Amino acid sequence: TDDDVFYVTSPDAQRAYYASAKGKDNKGGVDLYMITMKKQPAAALTIMTGTFSLGDSTGTVPEDATITVTDNKTGEVIGVYKPNSETGKYLFILPPGKDYNVSYEAEGYLFESDNLMIPESTVYAEVEKPVELAPIKAGEKIILNNIFFEFDSDEITANSRVELAKL
Repeated sequence: TDDDVFYVTSPDAQRAYYASAKGKDNKGGVDLYMITMKKQPAAALTIMTGTFSLGDSTGTVPEDATITVTDNKTGEVIGVYKPNSETGKYLFILPPGKDYNVSYEAEGYLFESDNLMIPESTVYAEVEKPVELAPIKAGEKIILNNIFFEFDSDEITANSRVELAKL
């Protein structure tokens, strides 16, 4: 109420922040305050963060740059995210207990992807992943890192289907 604004908790639920223009120790104008939560269990989530850039020395991030998160088990797209168009920075949250494929793409560039298993027991984690996409050039080789087969079989796993669909 009054002049207390922008109350927000941190992703790990350990702190909260707000701005206030009142109080006996006010320095004039709006001051920022941090609250430390008492014995709050850490939130069950994983934060993916990093910088998306292009390997063509332009230093730009194309408007069509996307980060797609897919559930490897079901093939369902969990979310599609865009990096900041000026800085290339990105951030998104993944709940625990799933096996994810995270794919980084931009038109005219080779995609990059990672498989990320987040166990159910994960309480709070931060994963930093810088991404630099190489331009598509005729005659270039592509290395696929996430193609797996069932044990003693020529059948590919469900995780690999997402990777092959991207290709």
